[in-house]
Amino acid sequence: MQNRDARLTQDKGGPTDRATSDFKVLVVGIDACDPRVVAKLVGEGKLPNFARMIRNGASGDLLAKIPVTAPSWSTIYTGKNSGKHGIYSPLYQRPGTYDVGIIHSGLRRSQDMWEIAGNYGVKSCVVNTPATYPPRPFKGNLVVGHYAPEGTQNYTYPPELAEAVNKVIGEFRVYPAQRYSEAAKLVEFRDALARTMALTEYMIDHYDWRLTFAVFREVDEAQHIFVGDPETLALVYGWMDNILGRLLAKVDDRTFVMVVSDHGACEIRQRVDIVTPLVRSGLLSLVKVKQSRRVKMIRAGLVALAKLRITKLFDFPPLRKLTNMAKRRIVGLHVSTARSVSSLVDWEHTQAYPYLTMGYRVNLKGREPKGTVDPADYDKVVAKLIDILKAMKDKETGGPIHHWILPKEKIFSGPFLDDAPDVYSLPKDGYWPYVWQSTVETLMTSTLTWKGAHASNGIFILNGPGVVKGKLVKGATNEDVAPTSLYLLGVPVPEDMDGKARTEALEPGLVERLPLVTSGQSAIQAVGGGITKEEEDRIEENLRKLGYLD
Repeated sequence: MQNRDARLTQDKGGPTDRATSDFKVLVVGIDACDPRVVAKLVGEGKLPNFARMIRNGASGDLLAKIPVTAPSWSTIYTGKNSGKHGIYSPLYQRPGTYDVGIIHSGLRRSQDMWEIAGNYGVKSCVVNTPATYPPRPFKGNLVVGHYAPEGTQNYTYPPELAEAVNKVIGEFRVYPAQRYSEAAKLVEFRDALARTMALTEYMIDHYDWRLTFAVFREVDEAQHIFVGDPETLALVYGWMDNILGRLLAKVDDRTFVMVVSDHGACEIRQRVDIVTPLVRSGLLSLVKVKQSRRVKMIRAGLVALAKLRITKLFDFPPLRKLTNMAKRRIVGLHVSTARSVSSLVDWEHTQAYPYLTMGYRVNLKGREPKGTVDPADYDKVVAKLIDILKAMKDKETGGPIHHWILPKEKIFSGPFLDDAPDVYSLPKDGYWPYVWQSTVETLMTSTLTWKGAHASNGIFILNGPGVVKGKLVKGATNEDVAPTSLYLLGVPVPEDMDGKARTEALEPGLVERLPLVTSGQSAIQAVGGGITKEEEDRIEENLRKLGYLD
């Protein structure tokens, strides 16, 4: 619900209405920017531009219910929980099957903030935004980001923007190039940040806009690898600080600059097998795969290597091809892609199964193609599932590994609630749940080179005219970014948004002059024809190389 502390007027909305302010808003999205890292480096004097923004504006943590890239950015764009926009994970379960597909922009069934702003005459520039492929038409210019297939020619709106993009950065690339040494990866991350910055500067300088939204992703990529290396993290955050300084120099005194992240980051201390407890409880049944004595011996040897943490050996060509073959033949998991894990499950004897990211789903009759649980027993299975997850403990301390484990109705709401996991769990910092992966599999994937995972708290900083200097904003969530941005633009805030405009960050005089106006709903139907199987395969391969799938 919206903040009722501000003056509130009603507005019916519509494409002919105009925004009621002349302010501009520049949203700088920094994927996985962690407020704890920023605070530490600011305290050490290493991030002068972050420090200046915090000193001259309002700031605080930004909570994400689902600290995962696709759903969290979708919530930032729309101001809504996943139950209202429909994105719960980078993957989704295809209707009528157990197979999953890669999400795309057409599955986000709510208008993004720049689309809403366009209804009121506000033009926007949008750069490198995850989960915006294929690009949807709106009043402005957009370059897609993460979850687009590498090599696509459909990466801008309008299509003719691609010519300008190629002139600015050369050949368009969605993802950092694959590199096999940490030093080379760092160089690639630096260059990718530079490309995003070049595009952002070009859009700011050459197009008419009142909202610019740019996402810089490589802080996330770096933290997955370097989270335990404070010197390297300081270098990466320093690059981002320099970018902030350049962006601040480009805007005038009628522009609000908002820095946000979709989640934070933490170091992985323990990897947690969440499949075995479900199998032992009888809720999940897997297809039995016969293995020869030779395969069992090879498997045992690989487990021994896993315990020695000899991981980087498996992340260099040509060993990558061999390890992929081993996963399918030696390990005995005969799946061709991460989207076809349904072949691992004996569905006729399964009551619940891991579902998408950090979720679990009941194999319910009438909803799932081979459902086994009667609707009358649904609550009983949910309760058992929650008990099993609560029983998972830290291997060393015996303490709980989850912040919370809740049924979906306690977390999400909206027309797409039925697409949600029936039970959702949020691990505490330091725990990495893995699904469909044995110890051997985990050894033989680039994910094992990851040292860092996601944390729930991202960052929020707001600078601009009338922002209270040094203000600590408490209780902000990623649902608040869209309504706050629209409010500052003078655009009516849709009543079905879950977030609120954070007017406590502003001087009372500005709030008095800029009343909060609300409008109707911003939900939309599924858009476009989605993406092809070939595009899904290419996206999956890109995500696997970066460690996001397997």
